[in-house]
Amino acid sequence: PYRIHSSPVLARIPYGALTPFMERALAEDMDSPLVVLRNIRRFFRVRAEAGHAQALLVVEDAHHLDEASSHVLVQLAMSGELRLLVLSRARSTNIQELLSLARDGMLSRLDLQPLSREMIHRLCVQELGGTVLRASSAVLARVSGGNPLYAKALLDGARRRGELLQRNGSWYLRALPGALEPTVQDLAKRLLASRSDGERAVLEAVALAGVLPRPALTAVADPASVQALVDDGYLLQAPEAADQLQLAQPLHAHAIRSLVPPVRSMEIRRQLMKGDGPKLRHSHTLYAAWALDCGEAPEGLELLQAARSANADGDGELALRLAQAVQPGPLAARARIEAAVAQLTLGNISEARAGLEDAVRAAADAETLDLAVLASAQLAACSESAGERLRGLAREWAEREALLKGPDSGDERAGWMAAGQSVLALWARIADGNLLVPGETPAATRELLDTDAVNQGRTAGQHELRALGYSLVCEGYTAAGAIREALQAADQAQRELALEPHAQCRVRGTVWIRRSFALLHGGSFGELGELLTEQLRATPHSLLAYGGSIGVLE
Repeated sequence: PYRIHSSPVLARIPYGALTPFMERALAEDMDSPLVVLRNIRRFFRVRAEAGHAQALLVVEDAHHLDEASSHVLVQLAMSGELRLLVLSRARSTNIQELLSLARDGMLSRLDLQPLSREMIHRLCVQELGGTVLRASSAVLARVSGGNPLYAKALLDGARRRGELLQRNGSWYLRALPGALEPTVQDLAKRLLASRSDGERAVLEAVALAGVLPRPALTAVADPASVQALVDDGYLLQAPEAADQLQLAQPLHAHAIRSLVPPVRSMEIRRQLMKGDGPKLRHSHTLYAAWALDCGEAPEGLELLQAARSANADGDGELALRLAQAVQPGPLAARARIEAAVAQLTLGNISEARAGLEDAVRAAADAETLDLAVLASAQLAACSESAGERLRGLAREWAEREALLKGPDSGDERAGWMAAGQSVLALWARIADGNLLVPGETPAATRELLDTDAVNQGRTAGQHELRALGYSLVCEGYTAAGAIREALQAADQAQRELALEPHAQCRVRGTVWIRRSFALLHGGSFGELGELLTEQLRATPHSLLAYGGSIGVLE
């Protein structure tokens, strides 16, 4: 093989990339494509006569080739004197003649796709030389976007910073790998430098906002610039909305955000917000964080929704920042709860306890009360005296509910309170290791949850507490060996989560782990394998939190 390395500098010189193969060429020869072709043919003929195998020309970064060099390579390929391997990162008008060889069947065209999650796992095993938790390799696959060069750079950086550790013979990530490796930063700089002013503005806007509707981007650039980035594969449609665009490579988004100066960031945001343009997704977590970076104060409800979304993804740091930005007022109590959930996710138990102090007794409405009970129950479950704390929480919940309801109000929540109290009682017994209390079996809790089965008007906290309740019922049935009933309860827990798309990452983790153990003890290994594979599609933060559980179950 003979390698041709093209570059933006050589692209300005006719035949610049081919000069290593023109040993006897004179300056005036450069004016004649035929003479250039003869010189290159002479180079390879001499080596063939010396017994060398047929040459393979490997053209790297062919998108930087000048048009004259591209024409000569086409002539060499068509003559059959040598073989050609052309590697191009993006489209270029100068290589259209080379691309025509693929259309005519003289070259085979292969569009390289990102490596799959399984391929990235094999790459990690190969690089680290040992067992790797699949959840950790799945995180690397997600963060790298399936790019093997990025994956290797992230692996090296994570090992260097102590984010990637080996324990008990297995490698695992203890934190998200740093997205700002020098390799990625350099590529992002080259990417921005190679695009037009309009295209750079689009890349910066989408990187800063996370996702943006295509019409909104006309505020920073013309539609042709947007379409060029879509055609070249730098922008793609967001999975949750047809009209939303996001950067195809997650690492590009991180790197570009770090390169945009604050003043430039504020200007882009001002352009997007100007006039009555298309409605932007203000509640998107990254968009809300961008507003805070620009010194703006989004509405409390927007910040609260964004914080809840971040907690659903398991991103405790971002959720905490968003929740703490909510100003004092009607939403402050809800914000304190979301902040406490974020502290729990981060493992800051004392800070979570401080945030939830008096949260149940201070709740001013049913929705806030249910969310306060949920977070307080999760906190109580972390203590050594979990059972006692959960029973105390049940009493506190009933007292506050009675005060909120008042003596003259109806019994709309009576069914829910009976079910919720039963959930906390079952949770306390499981924490005590005692499931054999007469009249308080998992079946009794399930019956109360089934009785309170009306979804209309139910709060987000109710959906999550009910999901937890059904998962606790699943655990109780599993302990008794009643696997069929356990899996039925697990199905009901999953249905509750489907009704609350922003359910906490911790709640979702609790539900799938208890379902997994029911499948394991029931011998349903095929179904368990499918469930674990499905879990590998979870958010990176969730995979970090529950990656060890996936490994144990495997």
